[in-house]
Amino acid sequence: FWLKCGSPRLHHVLQLPHSAMLLLGFLAAVAAESGLSQQQADGVLRALTLSQALDKVVESQGPPPSKDAENLLLSGSQSLFAAHQKLVAAQSEAEAALEMPENTGTGATNAESAQSLLQRAQKDFTTGHAFLDKASKLRQQQVDDFVSAHPLANEPRDPQAWETARGMEKEDKKLLMQVKGAVEDAKSRHSEVKAPATLAKAPVQSFLQDDESSLVAFVNGNTVFP
Repeated sequence: FWLKCGSPRLHHVLQLPHSAMLLLGFLAAVAAESGLSQQQADGVLRALTLSQALDKVVESQGPPPSKDAENLLLSGSQSLFAAHQKLVAAQSEAEAALEMPENTGTGATNAESAQSLLQRAQKDFTTGHAFLDKASKLRQQQVDDFVSAHPLANEPRDPQAWETARGMEKEDKKLLMQVKGAVEDAKSRHSEVKAPATLAKAPVQSFLQDDESSLVAFVNGNTVFP
């Protein structure tokens, strides 16, 4: 319709999203049938263009996650990362146990170490999940309030860090199930012997300490083992 009329606003039509283009096509057909004037048709076009412009302005002003939500996300991410490290270590210990001949002291030690790491990883994962759940609820309430106040706006997108944290949680959950199975197999393979006490209690330098003071001490060269 605007093309036939030679409307100077044709370039605005070409800049609209696909959904708006479809709507304009429908309006053009109605206009042709009802004898809508070019002035009236241009008025409709201006209204649609303004609506789209307002959407973009409001979208650009969408609120970022609140400070409380960001802090919860950060705490959750740290716990999930710690869980991932422990799960990888536990998996390595379990695999080492499975490579040993059945019912050997060394294999039993590896299996016991894997079990201990798995338990600590489960604790970190539970903590991380709880933090992420609280962060998501705060963020969703914030988004709901914004959309309610700006019905024409698109729902604000979360920063990439949020998607990364959610992806980490999914990976940890998957790895957790895998490691559980490996640890059970390792313990079963060496079920008839106990790990030597001297080996089971031998400290190993790593970044897997649960308390921050131990980690800081290790980084500073003053290793403290729990």
